Amino acid sequence: MTITQKILLLGAVCMWGMSQVGYAQQPVPSTHDGGEPIFLLNSTTIINGLVADFNPADIQQVLVYQPSLRSATDSLPSWQATLGTGVIVIESKRQIPAETFLAIGQRLQPAGPLQFALNGHWLSAEATARLRVASGAIAQLYVTYPTASQPATLVDVRLKQMPKKEHPPGSIFIR
Repeated sequence: MTITQKILLLGAVCMWGMSQVGYAQQPVPSTHDGGEPIFLLNSTTIINGLVADFNPADIQQVLVYQPSLRSATDSLPSWQATLGTGVIVIESKRQIPAETFLAIGQRLQPAGPLQFALNGHWLSAEATARLRVASGAIAQLYVTYPTASQPATLVDVRLKQMPKKEHPPGSIFIR
């Protein structure tokens, strides 16, 4: 075997070896860009990801609060304004089972006080006390346990995002 053939063989073995390398899949925290609103049922229950299950006849009223269009006359409570994104409030007679943030935190058996965030936005104590979350609306929980510099257990609740449907321009839907 000549030196050229050895170099080519070595290069081929290296290329084959690089193609066989497996990398461990690590969860990538989803950064919430503010483009996805928070859906609230009757102003208190977070139902992101469950809106498509609603029968339109069950909906009595829909209120949309967009951060860039808020004015001083908006009736959005201050604790909802701290959610960091748009809020869509759906008023309905339908009820969805949900639990408080405190109940979610207690299941983690924290060693100290709890602090909550929703899609990376820290919640005020009032928002934490008033809001409830439907279990079907939760995509992931990011938990940071207490350390010497951080005495509280930090719980970031990541919500499911609405499914995106790609339809080509000019699609016609018949119902």
